[in-house]
Amino acid sequence: MLNNKDERLLELNKNDTVDLMCLYDEYSLGGINLKDCIFTDQYMDRSFSQTLEHMKGYIPETYVPETKIELALISLFLGNQSGFYEICKEKKYCSLILAEKHTKYKELITFSNLNKYMEEFKNKYGDNWFENLPGKPTISK
Repeated sequence: MLNNKDERLLELNKNDTVDLMCLYDEYSLGGINLKDCIFTDQYMDRSFSQTLEHMKGYIPETYVPETKIELALISLFLGNQSGFYEICKEKKYCSLILAEKHTKYKELITFSNLNKYMEEFKNKYGDNWFENLPGKPTISK
């Protein structure tokens, strides 16, 4: 929920563009009603912090991804472990986006094994698990 004392709201002027994530409520009088809006950066912070916290507990025998985003991220990591360890020796590059832009590390990350690891999870937990896996985390208000 948006905080009506948030600086970003207080500094808004008429016709300013705002980047929000909201739930669709209903359509009425030729317009839509939205609810539970938050700034997109807040949504990303909350949802990815949940995902990353869960990923920290990775144990191969018992780990079960909670969302399709998490499944993709852990599969990317598993397919590139040595590359990530090398990149993260220098903490300022310990990010896929930064590493991809840095020529020294660009070749260490590959997406070629992504589907392989995703399929391994799918085979381990079943098609029904995969089909019912939410796409993204649910964040608390």
